[in-house]
Amino acid sequence: MKITSRREILTAHLEGPAVKDNAIELADLSHFAGHLQNAVFRVAAVLSGQLHSAKRGPTLDSIAESCTLELLALQPGSVGLAMDFKRNDQLTISAEPHLGETALQKLLEGLPILEDPNAALPEGYDTGVLSSWRDAGRLLGRGVENIRFEMQTESVCQSASFNSHLNEQIAERLQAPVHNRRTVQGRLLMGDFKETGYRCRINPPVGAAVSCTFEDTHRDTVLGALTKFVRVVGEATETEDRITSLHIADIEVLEGGEQEVGFYEGPFDFEDFVSIESAAAEQGVEPVTDFELLLGRFWPEDETADDFVAALRSWRHDEYPGRGRL
Repeated sequence: MKITSRREILTAHLEGPAVKDNAIELADLSHFAGHLQNAVFRVAAVLSGQLHSAKRGPTLDSIAESCTLELLALQPGSVGLAMDFKRNDQLTISAEPHLGETALQKLLEGLPILEDPNAALPEGYDTGVLSSWRDAGRLLGRGVENIRFEMQTESVCQSASFNSHLNEQIAERLQAPVHNRRTVQGRLLMGDFKETGYRCRINPPVGAAVSCTFEDTHRDTVLGALTKFVRVVGEATETEDRITSLHIADIEVLEGGEQEVGFYEGPFDFEDFVSIESAAAEQGVEPVTDFELLLGRFWPEDETADDFVAALRSWRHDEYPGRGRL
């Protein structure tokens, strides 16, 4: 069946003083649209059986074709974004429901459920989906008071609203449960993504760096946040009123965070933050007790040192003839 026209399947109405003149900053539009798209991808990944939607993998790559949204138009009034899923020139009729439409429906159905902090996660949701909503909600602190969604297809009519209160509820879900919860803000300047365990380091504006560990679900977020100013919340280990390590429950990139807390832009002296002993202990490096382990096993057993010196002199003579004995 050939497509002859395009009709918006989703409209997002942004409401508030920041968009009262029917305008929005491109950076804010790009940020919101990117995280909304990620939310659709991640719900589709959960519905497709992927254990962690925030983790890149074959499942998430394969669903992108049917779940990619396109902006069709900006509507008048407070900024309205009219969207549809990316369509091929030729569509085949299928009895199977469209994965993108199903994911979008579940995404919007889940928003009112999240208003109850005691409710179970909605169908299609996991922490990756919650993170996408929380990140998209950054607009709600920048002069946008409410985002109203309307989905319309031949079989579905769905609406939902996203506001600051709901975004706070989502943030609480991401951060709980944590026994000794602490919050650290600073520049993320180191990431270790070895299979033996994920680690990173947060450098606050004042004080020593904080070593952090994190799970695979936060891998892509940490990777994308390298060199940026972030807020991390997690289970802290403390010594003498100082956080020595933190297991991340939630991580959020902060826009303009360095200005808000007086972040120092100058160079860091990393040796002041972590000693060699502490770095070795953190990475599980132990002292070598057997000197034989340091010896390379590359020397032929039937060749003496004199044989090597003679060969070296021969090579040098061949390369630089006439220079005499080297």
